[in-house]
Amino acid sequence: MMTTRHQLEERRAQAAADLADVEEQLDAGELDQATATRLRDRYQAELESLGAQVEAAPAQAPLAPGRSRSRALVGTLLVVVATIAIVFLVAQAIDDRNPGDFVTGNIEDRDLSDVSTAEMEQVVADFPNVVSMRLTLARRYFQAQRFSQALPHYFTVLDQDPTNPEALANLGWMTYLADPNQSVTAEAYLERSLAAAPAYGDAMFYLANVRLYGLNDPAGARELLEALAAEDLPEEVAAVIEEMLAEARP
Repeated sequence: MMTTRHQLEERRAQAAADLADVEEQLDAGELDQATATRLRDRYQAELESLGAQVEAAPAQAPLAPGRSRSRALVGTLLVVVATIAIVFLVAQAIDDRNPGDFVTGNIEDRDLSDVSTAEMEQVVADFPNVVSMRLTLARRYFQAQRFSQALPHYFTVLDQDPTNPEALANLGWMTYLADPNQSVTAEAYLERSLAAAPAYGDAMFYLANVRLYGLNDPAGARELLEALAAEDLPEEVAAVIEEMLAEARP
C-alpha cells in the first residue's frame, strides 16, 4: 500500500517531536550522552528522509480541520484523565495478559521493569521489524497515558501486522477518548481486535464503553458486559461491570 503525503507528514511531525524529547530527556538526566547522540542522529536522519519524501509525494486534498490522524487522537485526552485511569484499572484487572505477549531483542533475559524507556527505544531503532519489542514499548507509553508517543508505534505495528489485537484495541480506545464523535471508527478498530482475539478482555471492555456511551447502543454493550460479568473478577471490577450493565439494561 502506498504511503500517502499526509502519513509522511505525520511521521515527520512525530520524528520532530521525538527529537525534541531526546533533548528534554538529556537535560533531565534520563539519557546518557552516548544514547542521546545515537537517538538524535537517528531522528535527524529520519527527518531529512521524510522531508524529501514529502516534497516528492503528490499533493492531496486537505483533511478537514483537526482531523489529522495523530492530532485527532491526541487533541482532547487531557480532559478525560479520570475516566482513563478508571478504565485502565478495570481493563488490567480483567485481562493483564496481551495476545502474543513475548519479548525479543537483546534484553529478553532482563526484568522489563528494570529496562529504561530509552533502552527500549534503542532496541526498536536497532531492530525495527521486531514487533514484540515495539509492542512492549507502545504498551508502556499507553499505560502511562503518553498517547502521542504510543500512537506511532502502534501504527507501525499495524503496518507490519494488520491484525494485531493489542494495537487495534488500544488505537480504538484512544480514538474514542480523543473524540467520542469518532466512536464508529473506534468501534471498527475494536471489532477488528476481537475478530483476531475473541476472548481479549481489554477489547471487550473498551468496546462496551464505546457502544454504551459513544454510540448509544446499550444492547451491543450489554452482550459484552454480560460475558465479562460471567468471569471471576475482583470485587471492585465486578461492581463497575454491574453498574454499566444497569445502564445498559432496558
